[in-house]
Amino acid sequence: MPILVPGICGPRASICCLLTSIWGITLLVIVGILLRFDAVAFLEDLPLPEADDYNQESVHEVYVAASNNCFIAAGLYVLCMVFSFWQKWEYSRVPFRMN
Repeated sequence: MPILVPGICGPRASICCLLTSIWGITLLVIVGILLRFDAVAFLEDLPLPEADDYNQESVHEVYVAASNNCFIAAGLYVLCMVFSFWQKWEYSRVPFRMN
């Protein structure tokens, strides 16, 4: 009796998603850490309020919110990586046959 693999994505697509997930996790964790330390390079990309009087606490809160968003997105990439690894593992158990 053949083993049925849930074919959500193929073996090559699962490898591609696995590598993309690893890259995304690495990138988002690095950006999250830099945002947590208030890196000035990200200041123009943050959604600051339109007021002219910025205080240090309000800008720091925006940095922390952006950092938390990066860590949440990295967590979603971890879920995608686990799913891709599971798909790759399922396909590696089935012998390859050409029809």
